Order: sequence, then structure tokens, then C-alpha cells
Amino acid sequence: ALAPNADGTLLLDYGMVWVQSLADYGQLTGDVDLLAEAYPTLQDFIAYLEGYANPSTGLLDVPPGPWYQTALVDWAAEHSRSGQSAALNAMAYGTLLDAAAVAEALDDVAAAAYRQRAELLRQQVNTHLYLPAEHRYLTTILEGEPYSPTVHAQAWPLAYGLVPEGEVEPVVSSLLELLSLEPTPNVEVYGMFWLLEALGRSEHVPEALAVIESGY
Repeated sequence: ALAPNADGTLLLDYGMVWVQSLADYGQLTGDVDLLAEAYPTLQDFIAYLEGYANPSTGLLDVPPGPWYQTALVDWAAEHSRSGQSAALNAMAYGTLLDAAAVAEALDDVAAAAYRQRAELLRQQVNTHLYLPAEHRYLTTILEGEPYSPTVHAQAWPLAYGLVPEGEVEPVVSSLLELLSLEPTPNVEVYGMFWLLEALGRSEHVPEALAVIESGY
């Protein structure tokens, strides 16, 4: 992932993957020295992300712009890159949990605050972006306009465990229905990681294999 930097390339989702990778590295190796070295940058990045919070909803609300100054999400996910995006806010939820894991490994009391913020974000995503009657998440709310559900808007919340327990199966059904509307999955190589994670995490491995076979 692209670490937080000052060269003008933003890519908020790449920065979030950097935090997630750092947490994975710490869990796999126990190398607290590297975690301690990187931790101030992690804290700065989390604080920077929070600067995008919409004052009314608390969701990340990314101004529109070219992908390298917003986020990529996936080449096929144009509408998920800005506004109050379900995919980006799901990533932010997972990122806060991973920031908490790094903080706990370093015995930093900030871990509790990161977990509290993650839980609040989860609640706000499900309040403002979830459509209970349809069992689908809006893709985004951009400048007050809601954008219709897409594959990415269902896969990312599932991949990060943000979907309420009783809604997981209906959301998976919605995801599979949206996938079936295209001859091949409307998800490209980068985004396929999250799609497969969503299906695997929800114990739909045969469906994940079918996606691989149909798309590749």
C-alpha cells in the first residue's frame, strides 16, 4: 500500500490499507519495535482521516476529484471514491479497529478511543447508508444525492464485518444478485480482493469460486 506521504498523491484507501498491513505485520511477527516506529505516522493519518467527517452524520465525506486525490477502491468503482461512500467508510471502520490493535500492542490507552470511534462509525453507516427494505447499502451520498447500490457498496461492508449479524445473508443475496446482472463480475483485479473476502467471510466459498471461474 501507499504509505501516507506529502507528494500530492492522496489515495485514502491505500493509506488505510497501509494501517491494516501494519496491524497484520505486528500480529504475524510480534515486532513491536517497527510498530512503535510507525505509530506516530499511524496516529497522524487517523487524525487526518477524521478531518473528512461529515458534521451531520460522522461519516467520511470525501470531496469529488480525480482518483489519485480521493481514493481508488477499484477501477470499476467510480462512484465509491467520493462523498459518504459505503466502501470507504467500511474501510475506515476496519482501519480504526486495526489502529486499536496496534495501539494495544504498544500498550497505548488510545486503543479504547479507536474502538469506540469504530463502533460509532459502524452504527452511522448502518443508519445512513443501509436500505433495510432492499437489504442493500447505497453506494454513496454525494452532495446530498444518494447513489444506487452497487457490488462494491455491498462487498466492502461484508468484508469488514460491518453488516449487522441478522442482515448478513440478505446482503450477500443482494450482492450475488447485483453480480448476476453482468456477464462477468463488474469488479476488477484490485477490488476482487474485497469481493472474495466478503464471500469467504460470510461462508459463501462456492459462490466465490464461481466468481473466479466466471471472471478469470
